[in-house]
Order: sequence, then structure tokens, then C-alpha cells
Amino acid sequence: MPKISLASGRDLLLNLIGDIPSYPMQEMLDNLLPSVELNDFQPPPLANYFTNPSEDQQRESQVFGRLAEFFNTIATNYRATNTVPMYVWMRDTPNATPLGSEQKHRPDACLVVDDDITNFDPDPEVDNGAPNWFNVAAIFEYKKAHGTTHWRDNARKILWSMAHIMNYDPRRRSAVGFTIENVWLRMWYCDRAGFLVSHKVDIIDNTQLLVQLFLSLSIATPERLGYDPTMQIVPHSRQFRIVVTGTEQYLTEKVLCDHRTAGAVIGQATRVWSVRALNADGEPTGDPLALKDVWVREGSPREGDIVSAILEQADNDPISATIRAELIAHLINVRAHGDVKILGASDTISRNRRDHIFGLSEDRGYLTLKEDMAQFVTGSSVFSSVGSSGFDRLDRLKHFEANFPTTFSNRVHYRVVYSEVAQVFSQLTTIRDGYRAVAGASRALAALQLLGWVHRDLSMGNVYLSSNGAGKISDLEYARKLIDSNGREDKDLSHTVGTLNTVACEVIEQTYYFDVPGPPTMVEIPKLKYNHLHDAESLWWCMVWLHAAILPEGAPSPLHRLKYLRTGPSGTEPKEWWDLGMLRWDLVKRYQAFEKDWPDKLFDSVLNGVHERFTTQYDRLAGVLVLS
Repeated sequence: MPKISLASGRDLLLNLIGDIPSYPMQEMLDNLLPSVELNDFQPPPLANYFTNPSEDQQRESQVFGRLAEFFNTIATNYRATNTVPMYVWMRDTPNATPLGSEQKHRPDACLVVDDDITNFDPDPEVDNGAPNWFNVAAIFEYKKAHGTTHWRDNARKILWSMAHIMNYDPRRRSAVGFTIENVWLRMWYCDRAGFLVSHKVDIIDNTQLLVQLFLSLSIATPERLGYDPTMQIVPHSRQFRIVVTGTEQYLTEKVLCDHRTAGAVIGQATRVWSVRALNADGEPTGDPLALKDVWVREGSPREGDIVSAILEQADNDPISATIRAELIAHLINVRAHGDVKILGASDTISRNRRDHIFGLSEDRGYLTLKEDMAQFVTGSSVFSSVGSSGFDRLDRLKHFEANFPTTFSNRVHYRVVYSEVAQVFSQLTTIRDGYRAVAGASRALAALQLLGWVHRDLSMGNVYLSSNGAGKISDLEYARKLIDSNGREDKDLSHTVGTLNTVACEVIEQTYYFDVPGPPTMVEIPKLKYNHLHDAESLWWCMVWLHAAILPEGAPSPLHRLKYLRTGPSGTEPKEWWDLGMLRWDLVKRYQAFEKDWPDKLFDSVLNGVHERFTTQYDRLAGVLVLS
């Protein structure tokens, strides 16, 4: 996929964010940074370092470069008179590209954290004196002039840099930045729940507020600046020591999944590593495991608890003694899990942001960022997390626009350790291995169906082929029981979840598509509810895209997934596609039978044994195919 230009990427992110909540600067300082006691502290006059830029004939970098000197001077003086630690200093960097990343954008200035504080030890062989993104605590962007064009350009740059910080460094829980147009200062903030911006203030007329801001930044601990103390970097590497529960630690060895896209700053921000447990001496031991770091919605069930509930139900299920054995064989089992604890409390966005205090603001507004998105439609690595299955650029753009969170949602930092590292479906290279993987996954779905559960988020990223040849599934955070012990349907079953290129077509549009009564009937079509056929369809789409990667001749257009599901291939495809066509036919006929009478119940005889049927076919195909 062609990469997007830096300028277009900034525009895309700006438009995805849309309207950003805006608060008074003083409220932002009070709620996001530590308080400082100015008392008798006398900073040097700002005029010695900074005057109105519009009246200064020097270059922009020279005009604003003296702000770094002002910051470092007052921070040093304050530290000397108040015996408080100073964690950061300000560096003027208009011509220095921070190290450690392919990104070439250059902030006008940075707040840099000491190496020994962030536990990052730069490699002297590549260190040229520029700051490393691992140590960039905050960024500044400047303009001599003030106006819509200027503040929007600064907004593009600052938000892109903040997104990059959040994506590049797994330890970052939040990021902060500052823009100045002429004398007008804004503070920008983001975490996994959303973005904030301050109202603009005149720093010449509000010098004391600027001093408070600079001093608060200088004494803010790494945790307050957005670093995660439960994740420490190994010197000269991108390996991390990660605490999961209590004092149990793991050492990362290889990245298995990394969201790292600009559009993925807000939300779950899922990262997965291959890790090994550390013993009491801090040495790695045992077989490789998988560790997932994610921000879940506050109040949502935790994946580890869901897996435990499923296995506990299997232990007590009178129907079949083999259910638990099937689950153990075909689920990636959980070894450990828990909410991340910082200073003894759960790492939640609501505590970090103190949103309940912001919500009381009487001077809240919105800063509008969005423009016409059509001009930005282009092939883009910004949207690479959608997958490389060939989705039309505008289609991907609309999907991200529709799913980009625009309202605040409390989130909790959560980690789960899986008992093994298996080969993910998206990295399989033969169709035979694909069928082996989905056959095992289908067995897991069959066991879940017997217990009344659906997965709801099957994709090429959570179907696996283990080293013993067994297909497996993981990522059960969205799995739900169709009917609870009180006979009630789970309300989440009506919510749209899933991965764009494998989610069932009906789920995307939230409507039934098969055997729909046409006009002039007045039959009211019931609201769509997730069912077992939707899980089966997601597995089928996994195989479609594997075929498309290996045998692109005959691949369906991702823009016309529903049409392909309904009508099938054209008949000119290689013979390896024919088996998929037979599976498609079986799936469609079951959809039609299920929807014929528009049942208002989730359980129906048509669904009974649906996964066993597909498992048999997948097993057969895995056994006869030798394509490599």
C-alpha cells in the first residue's frame, strides 16, 4: 500500500478528531499537571527573553528559541529555592529530527526527560545529540503570525506528533503539547479516551500563568507526564520489562501485534508481544508466552474473566464431557491477567483526566478541526490497521470516520498473558494450513455454541495455528453468552463489533439480508441480533482473504463483499476457489432458512450443529490439499 505524505497524514488525523473539547487553560493546568507554590519566587522578566513576535524581525526559530532558555532558567531557579526535583528541560529543536523512528517531522521544541528517569539508555553509536522519541515528554509548535491558517497548521503538527508519541512508545499513557501563534498559547492533551485543548491565552498579558505552566511541567513526574512505571525499557533495545499482576514480570522478545497508526491513538491501543517470564533473579525462563496490553472500556468484562467463566461452565455442563477438552485444545488459554496498577490504584483514564471535574466547567467549548475529508482520500498507512485486503480507500476512510471515538469513554489499562505463542492466521502461507487453522477454530466455536456463547470478533488476527498443528482462537473480550441464567438476552449482542474485512456483512449494516420480505409486504423486520452464523461467516472470510493473498486471480472486490457472499464467484476462478464456493453456498442456505420466518428467538434448529458442519468440511479440505 502506498504511504501517505506527512502533510496529508496530519490533515487526515485533524479531520478524524473533528471537534475537540476546549477548557480554560487554568482548569487544564489544575487537573493535568502538579500544583506549584510560587510564594516569593521571582522569575526573571519574560521580556528579557520574549517579546511580541509580530514586532520582532528575527526568524521564527530565533524569536521562540529563547522560550527554552526562559523555561530552563526559571525551572533551575525554582528547584534551587524549593528543593524539588526537576525531571525535564526544554530543548529548541527546529532543525533536529528526534531519533528512534522513521518519522521525519521536527517539533519546534521539546521537553526532554533525563535518560536515567525513563530508563532509556541511548546507543552512543547512533546518538547524534538529538532527543530520542522515547524521552520526548512534550512538544511545542510555533508561528510568528496569528490567524486561522496558522493555528490550524500548528494543530496539524502538534496532534500528529502527540499521536506519534503515543504510538511509538508503548509506555506512554498520555501526551501533551503546546502551540503558540504570535502570543497566543494553547495546551493540547490526549490519552486513550480522547483529546482536549485549552482556550487560547495571551502569554505576555498572562506571564504568571506561563510561569506556572513551565514550573508545573518541570516538576511533573514521569508518571504525571504520561509514562507507565510498570513498563521499563531494556537499554539499547526496544525490549521491555512488564509487570502484569503484583510483582510478576515478563520480558518482551518480539512484537506480535502493534496498532501504531494515527487513527488508533484513541481506543484499545492493543499491543501483543512474545514474552518470557522473569524469575526472582530477573532472568527470562520457561517457554515463550504472549502478552497483550490493551485499554478496555470501564465496566466491560475482562477477557481473563470471560475465559474463566466459559471453562467453569464447561466443567458443570451436563450435555457433553468433551466440551472442556475441546476448549482446552482450541482456545489460546490465559495464564495470568489483571488491571494495571499504578501507585496501588487501577490505571484508569477517568482518574488520570479527572473528567468529573472537567464536566463541571462553566466555560467549556469546542474547537472545530474538521474540513472536507474527500480531498484527503488516498492510499494511506494511517489506516493500515484495517488490513491489506484491498479495501477501497474511501471505504476505509468512512469506516474509520464512523468508528473514531468522538465522545469521552472511561477506559482501564489491562494486561493478559496467554499460555503459548502460535502462528497467527494472517501470516500463514499455504491454503492447507489455513484450513487446518479454521478447522480448529470451528471446533472451538462448536464448543462455545453448546455452552450458548458467541465470539463476535473473529479475524485473521485472532485465529492461530499452533506448533502441534491445532487451530485455535483467542481474544474473547467481546464474547458473550446469548442468554443469561435468568433467560435475558445480552444487550451487547445488538452492538456492532468486529474487524472490517471479516465481520459478517449483516453485522456491519445491522440488518438481515437473506430471505428478506420485499415490497409491498408490511412485515416488520426485527432488529438484528448476533448469532452463530455470523461467527461462521467470519471464519469463512478469513479463508477468502488467504486465498486472495495466495491466488489473487478470482479474488472478490472487498467493496462488494455482500454481493460475493450472495452470488458467489464468476466461474472463472482457479479450482482452489471452488471449495470456498461450496462453503459459501452452505452458509447462505443456512442464513435463508434461519431468516425465512423472521424468528424473534436467538436459538433456532437451523443453527444447531452449524459449526460441526463447517468443521467437517474444513477438516476434509485440510486433508486433501497439498498446495504450498
